[in-house]
Amino acid sequence: MKCARCKMQLKRDLRDGERVDACEQCQCFLIRVTRLKRIRARGLRSPEQLMEDWREHTEIDVTPEVRCPRCRNMMDRRGIEGGNGIPQDSCKKCELMWCDPGELEIHLLAWSNSAKGKEAIQFKKIHESMSGHEKEVLENRIKSLCLGHPSE
Repeated sequence: MKCARCKMQLKRDLRDGERVDACEQCQCFLIRVTRLKRIRARGLRSPEQLMEDWREHTEIDVTPEVRCPRCRNMMDRRGIEGGNGIPQDSCKKCELMWCDPGELEIHLLAWSNSAKGKEAIQFKKIHESMSGHEKEVLENRIKSLCLGHPSE
């Protein structure tokens, strides 16, 4: 696949522990939506670290339209929710997102400030403070809910 911005060949790389197809020249990358959700759930970087990393990318996205590097359809462009109008390009067909430099950090910052993000961060802190037995009880209750059986 080729970069949607500069047409260089995309190469496999890692971002926050997840595999992406990245451009070595312009630092843009393509990521599956499911992988982005795992990055959000892990929360490896603090909001302060995300801001510091974002500041390294002073370049503004000037690409008028982005074609999905995989299927070549036009990607949908929307503002990142809570991202002060910063655009995010996504392909619904391929379930991929195109990230220009700094967009992942803005996406993660916006998500961590959303109601769902705050709730997930709070749950993660509670889960990390639980004992092994408490985690096992919780997991069993979740399994029973998924199976439709009352918890014991």
